[in-house]
Amino acid sequence: MIVNLNKIVVPELMSVGFIGIFPYFRRKQENLLSFVSFQFNKSGGSFVVEFARTNDSDKELPEFARSISFENLNGSYLSFGKNRIRLKPRGQLFSHWFSYKNKNKEEQFEKLAEQVKNLLPIGEKFCQTGEK
Repeated sequence: MIVNLNKIVVPELMSVGFIGIFPYFRRKQENLLSFVSFQFNKSGGSFVVEFARTNDSDKELPEFARSISFENLNGSYLSFGKNRIRLKPRGQLFSHWFSYKNKNKEEQFEKLAEQVKNLLPIGEKFCQTGEK
């Protein structure tokens, strides 16, 4: 799954200015900081895609995190709700987990990565405007 996310989703993130190495990406636009992370279920078979945003002077960033360089920050330092969202897989009402545990063919992994890629504009809109 990671190979397909790197092949299909990461280039899209890079094309809109994100930098980093899988699974953490960041972008700075003037004073707006945006983050994307991929978090895998410790039991395997699924992952979430999370977007986070803050101003570089935002008090939402915990005190200890304000001294961390931008290159070492990630969205996990920000609270859920106002500053973070997770993409929702197509057809899911409540779950934010993209499941691949029953997939065993390359084209199935590619299709799931394409689904994530197609949802990236939702995360980008959140990063730019704060709207969910």
